[in-house]
Amino acid sequence: MKSSNKEINSIYRNLSVANKSLQNQVNTLKQSVANIQALLNNTLQAFILLDKNARVVTYNELAAKTIKNIFGTKISVRTKFQDILTNNAIQKLSPDLKNSFLGKTVRAEHDLTDPKGQEHSFIFSFTPVLDKGRKVESISFSMLDVTEQKKTKAELARSEKLIDSVFHTADIGLAVVNETGKFVKVNDGFSKLLGYKKEELSGKTYLKIIGKGHRKKNGKTQDYFSTGDIVNKAHRVVNKSGNILDVFITNSVFYNPNGNKYLVVTMRDITEERKFKDLMASAEKAMRIGSFEYNLFTRKLDWTDEMYVLYEVSKDFTPSFKSLIKFVYKEDRPKTDAAYSKLIQEMREVSFDFRLITNEGKEKWVNAHIIPILIKKQLVGFRGTLQDINDRKKAEIEIERLSWVARHTNNCVIITDKRGKVEWVNESFERITGYTLKDIIGRIPGEKLQGVDTDIETLKRVASQLKNQQPVNEVLLNYTKDRKPLWVNMDIAPIFINDELQYWIGILTDLTELVKAKEIQKNQESLEQRQRILNAIAGNFPEGIIGVLNKSMKYVFVGGSELKRLGHDVGDWISHELFDKISPQANAYALPFMKKVFKGETAQFDVDVLNNTYSVSAVPIQLEDKHSTRALVVIQN
Repeated sequence: MKSSNKEINSIYRNLSVANKSLQNQVNTLKQSVANIQALLNNTLQAFILLDKNARVVTYNELAAKTIKNIFGTKISVRTKFQDILTNNAIQKLSPDLKNSFLGKTVRAEHDLTDPKGQEHSFIFSFTPVLDKGRKVESISFSMLDVTEQKKTKAELARSEKLIDSVFHTADIGLAVVNETGKFVKVNDGFSKLLGYKKEELSGKTYLKIIGKGHRKKNGKTQDYFSTGDIVNKAHRVVNKSGNILDVFITNSVFYNPNGNKYLVVTMRDITEERKFKDLMASAEKAMRIGSFEYNLFTRKLDWTDEMYVLYEVSKDFTPSFKSLIKFVYKEDRPKTDAAYSKLIQEMREVSFDFRLITNEGKEKWVNAHIIPILIKKQLVGFRGTLQDINDRKKAEIEIERLSWVARHTNNCVIITDKRGKVEWVNESFERITGYTLKDIIGRIPGEKLQGVDTDIETLKRVASQLKNQQPVNEVLLNYTKDRKPLWVNMDIAPIFINDELQYWIGILTDLTELVKAKEIQKNQESLEQRQRILNAIAGNFPEGIIGVLNKSMKYVFVGGSELKRLGHDVGDWISHELFDKISPQANAYALPFMKKVFKGETAQFDVDVLNNTYSVSAVPIQLEDKHSTRALVVIQN
């Protein structure tokens, strides 16, 4: 019995030890499960363990969260795998699950749509767990959200495509050069600029390609790598055809993630730009125009080479806004201040003339034309030009003085440009000719003033002298606006500035009344001479009478020796009809014949007067028109 008790006690002791060992194993197993669960919860993948019936055995926190967010369902132990999926997900994942139960490890990427309609990308992994008999005991299922990685990859691909597109479509030349100085990559613009095909440049040495004769000036490739500075310079390079081009090159060093260094070269053709710049410089020099630009924020003033000439300063002079004001003539500063205020406050362009005192102390007239620089309607600076107008201004002042004199003279004064076109006339010109400045400005004076009776030979002489830029002094018949004759004495003088013709000044003296007076005097003298000749003829007309009758058939002129024989003076017969003074009967007889004469016919008849027979011859005299207004009669005894 005692032996039996001992055995029982031994069994209890063994059971106690076994129970304790089992408890330790359970605790160890629980700790292992906890550790595994903690490990699963810390992974970036959603993890689910499925048994051989595709029911959930365990899962991590990320799986629960992902299932809820993507499929809108909850996951729990013993839940069937298909019950936590949407129909769309079942269609995509079922074939993969089926293959995993066949002992295959399946890895696939699928896009799924959440309840909000947003698309997500996942990498799904099905890994079978096999027992000792190589049969599938469970399935390890994981989901890795790669939505952002996929977006980033797509964005990177687009960026690379964009960069490559920009690289090859840029107007400027782009090239990548390695540390050995050889081309790694060039764009279309670079190869086109130098006249090569891209494959011709691949692996070629950068400095050899841009021209042996200019390599020294362009430096060595190693120099750029050693400093790492960005270098911007204008260079001259030789293209494949041997033509020399002016280019602007930027060299900058680029480090890739592996630490390799590359030289990134940009090259822009500035050949035409330099030609244009040289042309502009030549034009500025010829026109004596300087240009400048001022930045209100940086307070920096830039100007062209001609500005140094205008201000008579050396090239080492540093221009500033204060220097622009410093050189302004003191009395003209209110004018420049007013223009500056208008530019700043109204943001409008301004143009004005003022004097500056050069660095050499010379007074010089200049014209300023300044325009504001606006960015989004905000004034950020201004740019403008200064033109040397000293000679022109002096000429204008001189002309102004002459104009003052010209305004107060009774003679006509005309000022034309060098082509002879009117720029100004005085009030006397307008009064005498009838043409206003508005009528004649921009016209050649002769186009308005000359007419049909203007002497051609005189005009030819004047044209020749004007062509040879010589002074003119001529008397010429002109016409007023209402086409009345206007005789003038022309004094025309050329005005030269720096040996170059600039203006013509013409002074016209009205000689019309003088010419008329001389013409009247001449006509009077001619008339008196003719009267003397006629009186001499009439007074000595032998044995007869000679006379002129007007339309009223009365004498306006009479003479002849027969008057004395009849005992009458000349005055007795003036204003009387043919024979009215001595024989009314003879007068009546002659009347029909004289009427015919005044109709344009000639008449010849005999008539008895005081026991004398007279032969009468009468002819019509046509004067101002075709009608006979006078009749000549010759009466002979």
